[in-house]
Amino acid sequence: MNLRELAVTSYTEYQGSSKEREDEAREAFEKSRDEFLDSVRRSARDALCPDAGTLDWRYTSASNLPDNTEEATALIDPGSPDFLRYRFDYAAGKTAGFELVRPCRHCGQARVDPVSGLLALGALLAAEPEEPRT
Repeated sequence: MNLRELAVTSYTEYQGSSKEREDEAREAFEKSRDEFLDSVRRSARDALCPDAGTLDWRYTSASNLPDNTEEATALIDPGSPDFLRYRFDYAAGKTAGFELVRPCRHCGQARVDPVSGLLALGALLAAEPEEPRT
């Protein structure tokens, strides 16, 4: 085998293994994401109620989060902007737990309150929303 053939063969093998590495990385990410969402659903069932585990929990893209953080969100009611958020900070080794996020339709900011359980969530949802400051 001459140098040209050796170089082309090496490149072809590298390209093939690169595709395999990409596929393996994608599969590992998907498995990790699914495990995280399963964990969030279990935590929601345990901390809030069984129905909270059946919400449509969505994985948040890492590009929208601080480093070493995973997050999932779920709308509380269809058509409502309010949602539950669950974050885990791997750097700190702790969970932020559940939070109720209520975006303000007037100013674009969001009010974020910790949610310790179903009663706490109910109290937050029953409270009158703050009026926008003008």
